[in-house]
Parts: sequence; C-alpha cells; structure tokens
Amino acid sequence: MTMVMFYHKCVTFVTTQIVLTFYSGFSANSWFTSIHFTLYNLTFTSLTNLLFGFFEKHLTDEQLLQHPRLYRLTVQHANLRVWYIFLWILDGVWQGLVIFYSVYFFLAGNEGHMSAIFLTLDASPRNQFDFTLCGCACLVYVIISVNIRTMLHTRDFNVLFIVGLVITAVGNLAILMIIQLFVQPWHGEFYSYIKLAQSPTFWLTLPITLLMAGLPGLIWRIYSDYWWKDQMRRASKNSAAPCVSINHEIT
Repeated sequence: MTMVMFYHKCVTFVTTQIVLTFYSGFSANSWFTSIHFTLYNLTFTSLTNLLFGFFEKHLTDEQLLQHPRLYRLTVQHANLRVWYIFLWILDGVWQGLVIFYSVYFFLAGNEGHMSAIFLTLDASPRNQFDFTLCGCACLVYVIISVNIRTMLHTRDFNVLFIVGLVITAVGNLAILMIIQLFVQPWHGEFYSYIKLAQSPTFWLTLPITLLMAGLPGLIWRIYSDYWWKDQMRRASKNSAAPCVSINHEIT
C-alpha cells in the first residue's frame, strides 16, 4: 500500500509540471527548483507514507479475532493489482489538475483578471504574484494535499503517526523558511513564503483547493468504511459463508 501512495504523490507533483508546459510554450520553465524536486520525496511527503506503511491497521485486533474470515481479505495483496494502482494514479492526476488550475485562475491571473497580491506596509506596486511565487504556492498546496490524502486513508491514528504528522508540518515549514532566507535578494524565492503568508487570496484559495483535490479520496474512504462494515456484518451473520472474491477488496 505504501508503494501505491508513493506513486500517487509523485503523479500529483509531476502533473502540475506537465500541465504547466502547455501554458509556457513547451519551454523548460518550471515552477519548482532543483531543491524542491530533491526535498519533495526526501522530507516533504515521505514520512507520513512511511509511518502509514509501518503502523497502519485498517482492522483492529479485536475485529480480526471476532471475524477470522477477514484475514483472507487482507493477505492477498489486492492493493497491488493493476486496477487498484490505476485508480490511485488517476487520483494523483486529479489532485495535480485541481492544484494547478487553482493556482492558475486564482493566483496567477490571466487576460481576464490581474494576479493575486500580497500585503505590504509600503503599498509597493511590486506586490503581485509572479511566476516564481505561483510555483511556491503550488508546492505548498501539493505538499499539504498529498499528506491529507494519506490521512484520509488512515484508520489507526496512533501516537507515532500523529508525531510524524507534527514533525512533517513543523520540519517542512522550517526548511522552507530557511531556504527563502539563504538565497540572494534577486532570487525569486527570496522571502517568497513570507509573501505567501501575507496574501489573503492564497489563504482563501487553500481550503477550496484542498476540498476539491481531496473529494475523490473522501468518497473513496466513505465507501471503503461501508464495504468493511458490510463484510463484518456478513461474517457475523454467517461465519461459515464463503469469502468474497478478492477482486472486490477495497481498503
């Protein structure tokens, strides 16, 4: 399951860059720098997925002891079937598209409206979102979105997983703040995340983007909970009933 989540978060990240090429004349321009590409799988999104793989239990010990037939639904590696991986990839594409177009329409501006602004004390005319600042906003949206996707799939919020979430949030915030302070003043990332924090449009766009990007995952989780409850109900009703086909496993 952890491997599938890694596919998902990488697809989400790359989708934003692929779509950008259609709006940048198929040039080599990128919203992300080399350090973003390096840290994305190293610190930004890896810890929550690894902790999920180590500690997640979508069925408790009591549930498995009460319904032993459910073991057969958890040991056949149905989560590695092609159709299941394909669904996660589609979810990653959806998240990438939602995040890109949220930044494109709400922050970047186009021929129909001006770009978003960040608040400054001196009312500087240079307080509009530029190409680099849009990329920083996109990166933040992607990081938050894929980590929330992991949380949506998690049923066992144990202490270690919660600590991992806190470390991910605080650690990544510290990394981004350090990056922006140790670049040259002419660099596009200079104080970029402080500028994001000073933008009302960025904060208003954040919940809309996360809700739309996470909607398929939320629907998936609701159906998954219903499916497992139905399996436990069937097991309670008739413990001798044959196990359902593994092709129907949804976790």
